[in-house]
Amino acid sequence: MHYITVAEYESPGTVTCKIQGLRADTSSDLANYLESINNVYSIEKEHKAFFEVDIQGIQVLNILSSNHSYRVISHSSVIEVSNIGGRTDKVQKTLWTLSK
Repeated sequence: MHYITVAEYESPGTVTCKIQGLRADTSSDLANYLESINNVYSIEKEHKAFFEVDIQGIQVLNILSSNHSYRVISHSSVIEVSNIGGRTDKVQKTLWTLSK
């Protein structure tokens, strides 16, 4: 069994997802798919351990489940409040663990 994590960070105006633990073939397939639908993504170059894409987590889950047979096995969510320079910023963090 192979496990990966998908973390979604959502703040007012921005959403990004970080995927950790993808195999090299799945990572390249996902990169090709995202290029075909004109989405912005980046891969951490040194270890290729992190894959980051600027779309909602549910879209990432749908891609991974339909194209690569991953299934969600756990889910957690938290809202982090930060006060920086007199401004309050809220970031909702959602984490899914998937298996194949």
